[in-house]
Amino acid sequence: MKKNINGIIVLITFCSLCINCFAMGTLNVSPPRLTIEAEQKAGSVTITNAGNEPKLLQVSIKKWTQENNEDVLVDSKEVIVNPPAFTVEPGEQQIIRLGLRGSSPRHEEQAYRMTIKEVPTATENSPKQSLNILMAMSLPVFFEPENPRANANWELQQEGDKVKLSVTNTGNVHQRITKFEFFSKDVEEPFYSQGDNAYLFPNQTKEWTFTIDKASLSTPWSVVINANKGQVRKQLTD
Repeated sequence: MKKNINGIIVLITFCSLCINCFAMGTLNVSPPRLTIEAEQKAGSVTITNAGNEPKLLQVSIKKWTQENNEDVLVDSKEVIVNPPAFTVEPGEQQIIRLGLRGSSPRHEEQAYRMTIKEVPTATENSPKQSLNILMAMSLPVFFEPENPRANANWELQQEGDKVKLSVTNTGNVHQRITKFEFFSKDVEEPFYSQGDNAYLFPNQTKEWTFTIDKASLSTPWSVVINANKGQVRKQLTD
């Protein structure tokens, strides 16, 4: 029995450290994450088609929360998306505008994920039996509160070659942890580093455990946490 396969969708969740844009096949998306301040009515994302064929795209929104250090995504109509579906011709751009329904003051940041999905299109030249790889991208969207506060409590513990680092977000906006660097006293280069892309929402706690050579930990040392809200340096005496 023959089967006609229209397409397989490959979902890309943004986790790169790229600042300005993100490539989804022949589509460029800018910015790769969107933060809309309280005084702004809306924000926008630009899609550029760098390929040779038109792309039919569809946009959907999910509410993004965290419970017990786990991401929870639920379909949502709280965000207005314009346009929700469109075609981008080769070499052309499309601006997607997003706004939050209602005008009530926000006391805590609201987080969503916007999925931009490629929709299969049939052409006269398409074979009857084919496999098309379609792309989809999940983009973080944040609506900031009126008085954003970026506060976090970090705790550091060491037991042998194990270093435990924990953080609680005591602010009302998210923290995005991007890198950990361990330094010996008076040494400029880290003796250990590890990248990350962890999102921590208000009132949530997250832990990391690092296994590091005991010799490196036998002298005074500190760890620098790199995040979207700046750097934090911790040492055992803090």
